[in-house]
Amino acid sequence: MGRVHQVTTSTDQSADDRMYARACYDTLVVMQPHVRTEGLWRVGDDFQIVCPNLETEIADDGRPIADWFEDAMVAGAPVRLASAVPTGGRLVTPRTAEELAQGVGDPLSVRDVFAELVLRLPKVFPDFDISNQSGVRVVTVARDLTPEEKTQLEDALARVGPKPWRLEIDPTVSRRDYRKLAGSGDLKRFSMARDGRPFLSAARRVKRVVHVPSVLARSA
Repeated sequence: MGRVHQVTTSTDQSADDRMYARACYDTLVVMQPHVRTEGLWRVGDDFQIVCPNLETEIADDGRPIADWFEDAMVAGAPVRLASAVPTGGRLVTPRTAEELAQGVGDPLSVRDVFAELVLRLPKVFPDFDISNQSGVRVVTVARDLTPEEKTQLEDALARVGPKPWRLEIDPTVSRRDYRKLAGSGDLKRFSMARDGRPFLSAARRVKRVVHVPSVLARSA
């Protein structure tokens, strides 16, 4: 049995919800740039992407935009499309090009997080593994970390989102090859993890024409 080295860090579920809602908004704007939007709005715990022409907008695959979005959105994210700015709504600031380049707010699987850590941590970092236990990311390392290594791990985890996590020590742990786990498509992750520049340049070229009534806009 590994021994617990660090207790779970605090987190705010509303912060996760906002990040995922922003990711959904970005998906819509980037994948369906012809669809007119008036921003992402928050009312309590509910998020709404305002599309004034919601009833008539068609996705590039020929489906109504609402049907396309239902399949494209992050599963379980508290976000939906609406035709008008909600009463009492607050405008949520979209992700910046830098945040898009770093993947801030992207929903990640356990494998995704493991791959992120492999790419972000130094090659000399001790062997480690990661698992999910009741919504907590558990990072198991082969030995006690130095203060510098602990800082490196904290920085790397901060870049993959504000999920609670804890650190455990288990001398028998060994680093897996994340490329042999389920899934593929780590080229984008590699570019983001190194410095974000290739993806950042593309993100900055994305044209986001958003018509927001300024009198209504208040940052969430």
